[in-house]
Amino acid sequence: MKPRCKVVVKQVLPAIQERLVKELIQCHKLSQVEIAEKLGITQAAVSQYLSSSRGAGKAEKILKKED
Repeated sequence: MKPRCKVVVKQVLPAIQERLVKELIQCHKLSQVEIAEKLGITQAAVSQYLSSSRGAGKAEKILKKED
């Protein structure tokens, strides 16, 4: 069994960041550069969250497990 900290870093954190990035783009109309600066990540990471190549829908998977 994996330590909880590894699960958080590999699954939970990317899921949260993916949802947060999409929310900031859609609701607050921030640019990718502005989001990257606020979250302390690169603009490339923001782009990957938006294209679902990073985070890849993990938030939905985690939420389904909770249901």
